Amino acid sequence: MACPTALATGVLTASGTDLLLTDDTGTPDDVVWPDGYSVRRDGEALVLVNRFGFVMAREGDRIDVGGGVMTDDRFHGCGDVVVRVAASQALSP
Repeated sequence: MACPTALATGVLTASGTDLLLTDDTGTPDDVVWPDGYSVRRDGEALVLVNRFGFVMAREGDRIDVGGGVMTDDRFHGCGDVVVRVAASQALSP
């Protein structure tokens, strides 16, 4: 299956044991993370890890991920997740 060409951009927001992608309007979207990516707890925060177990993003980070909305009304990511603004940078003066 080919990768859809849409781009989702937003801030990672915790919802239970998963991370949602909240867009600029404040609307949270459920995401099926790209193959090999998963969500896990790191201390008090949830993080997104890649297929090698490296933390790629954390709650509060602004990210981009390619993909598209499928018939289940969820955004299915594919390719790599790119962190645009880390939460720690967003808080800096």
